[in-house]
Amino acid sequence: MEDKVFLKLFLVLIISLFFPGITYGGEILFHEYIGEQAVIYRVSPDGTGLREIGHGMFPKWSPDRKFISYVESAPIYSQELSTTGMGQLIVASPEGIEIFRVKEVWKTGNIIRYCWNPKGNHISFATIRERHYGAVSVYDIKTERMKTLHKFVCKDLDEAFIATTLEWSPDGEYLLFSSGSLFSKGQDTVLINPKKGTTKMLSYMGTLPRFAGKDKVIFLVGSEISIIHKDGSDKRRMLDLKSPVVNSSRVVNNKIILQFLEKGMPEKAKLYLFDIASIRLQEIKVKNYLLLCPTISPDGERFTAIGLKLKNGELVSEEEAEPGYYVLNLNTKEVTLLKRFEPDKNEGFWFGVYLGYGNHTSWR
Repeated sequence: MEDKVFLKLFLVLIISLFFPGITYGGEILFHEYIGEQAVIYRVSPDGTGLREIGHGMFPKWSPDRKFISYVESAPIYSQELSTTGMGQLIVASPEGIEIFRVKEVWKTGNIIRYCWNPKGNHISFATIRERHYGAVSVYDIKTERMKTLHKFVCKDLDEAFIATTLEWSPDGEYLLFSSGSLFSKGQDTVLINPKKGTTKMLSYMGTLPRFAGKDKVIFLVGSEISIIHKDGSDKRRMLDLKSPVVNSSRVVNNKIILQFLEKGMPEKAKLYLFDIASIRLQEIKVKNYLLLCPTISPDGERFTAIGLKLKNGELVSEEEAEPGYYVLNLNTKEVTLLKRFEPDKNEGFWFGVYLGYGNHTSWR
């Protein structure tokens, strides 16, 4: 099997020599549901070069930016677990040529989160089975072995999709996980050492944990943002945000973007840039746009978002709003439309967006 994988990788590299459309750097992957089918697209940050490259969910660039990965089919909202390919992860070329599959993951449940190790040798998964029972697992690409590291329980599948976070440390040595569950069991923010197979509770009530460098972790307890060393020491409260936070980006250049849901009103949702070093919170103001669910770029200067246009700060008709995927330049405040959504997004979709879920973009 390993020989076949490396043969396919070699063929993809040969193909890339003859197709100059494969360029490294500056592209964005995303998926959008169109009817019942999830469609994967590639596009430049300036909105040019939009093209469909396949069907699947949660597309991501590999750490070396040479390959993409995605979940083949949509998760199943049922008590039964499919054995016919549902939940398999596919690794492919940027043009969508399949290289290999991670078939073993379906045995632990439906994929709700996954992420590549920064070294590119492992892929971690958070999965759910029977709507409530979750697991965090790691797949070794070289040995093709899957190892379960942590188990948790969530209220339901919807909560798991919205609240779960999973992230590798910058050095690729640790995993940071939180189910964000309302259940007492498995609600904790957990630091996992995949090599040793050990877990450490960093917070019993913390949500939205993110690595701030390789040794520090920031997280939220209610409206308070706190920081702690990964060994569990030096825990301290940084700031009371005075408002609930429903989503956060990764930490880049010691800064993180937070999504607030103020007064429970969708049109009042706001984004803030939090500087960890100076403990400074600054609202990201963009006139006549509502931008939510931020995914920050590797250089920290831009972010993708699900957005729509406003008129005098108020929601307008769908035709005027142009809902879709957008990019914001944090320095110039220039807003770029990547793709307008097809007109089939229901209230459930927008409810998830207002709660911080729905931006399935990946920066190259």
